[in-house]
Amino acid sequence: MRNGQVALSASRIARQGEKFASIQTFIFSDIITHYQVPVATKLGTYFVISATDGDYTLDTPLEIGRLDDKPVMMVVGKPPKPTIVQTKTN
Repeated sequence: MRNGQVALSASRIARQGEKFASIQTFIFSDIITHYQVPVATKLGTYFVISATDGDYTLDTPLEIGRLDDKPVMMVVGKPPKPTIVQTKTN
């Protein structure tokens, strides 16, 4: 049994008179990415979240959304073993 959280967020900015809009995505709380898309692009069609609350099978890839019609995948797995760094002192 494991507990965890995933953050998925997106925003769309379109300035009047511009041919392109900017879409900013925030996924897994570690990467923020900006995309330039045609101004007519709707956020809800460019970035779709399909993740739901619940239990997931460990070590099994799961699609949790789509970004530019490509899957956003997540794997719930065992947490990594802590790395022990030993230093010698004189």
